[in-house]
Amino acid sequence: MKCNSLTHKIILATLITVSASPCYAVGLGFSFGAGSEEWEQQRVNIGDRDVRNVGFVVDTAVARDKIFNYRFSFLKEENNAADSGKLDMEGYAMVHDFGFAVLQTKNIRLWLGPQLKTAYYKDVYVSSTNTSVATNVAGYGFGPVFGVNVHLPQVVSFSFTAAYHFISHYSDSSVYDDLNTDSTGLHFNAALLFRFHE
Repeated sequence: MKCNSLTHKIILATLITVSASPCYAVGLGFSFGAGSEEWEQQRVNIGDRDVRNVGFVVDTAVARDKIFNYRFSFLKEENNAADSGKLDMEGYAMVHDFGFAVLQTKNIRLWLGPQLKTAYYKDVYVSSTNTSVATNVAGYGFGPVFGVNVHLPQVVSFSFTAAYHFISHYSDSSVYDDLNTDSTGLHFNAALLFRFHE
């Protein structure tokens, strides 16, 4: 009986804490992501790609009762060949999400909208020999994104996004002009956000 009473008190205290938490707007935190890309030109040094990234993220409306949110991510990104012996790339990416809420509660925010992405890979090398390639690659793309924010008591939210990209890539080297191509890809990101007042 004492155990049940203690359990009820813990549950009640948790519910009070969640419902009494102030409404925070701006979120600041870290993002981790993974995905894959399919390049149109399937030459031996391109092929399918595995993408990994980690970086910084800011969101204008993580938990606020507001329809629109803008999310900016600055990421260190690796874009590697799915098979060994091909071109691997490392660089940076900037992602812009323009989200519109479809469901908002005290604990969850579901949103969707368009996403814009730019990427710049300054380190390109042949993975089998670890030989540097004299070229830089820039990518520009867009696509739809879907996100869910899960709010914990006080100031922490977890966020998960899924995006489908249409990206065009450009190389500054005539030797590797086969890198001037389009690709499609599915990307997933998880973020830990700390909420702040406006």
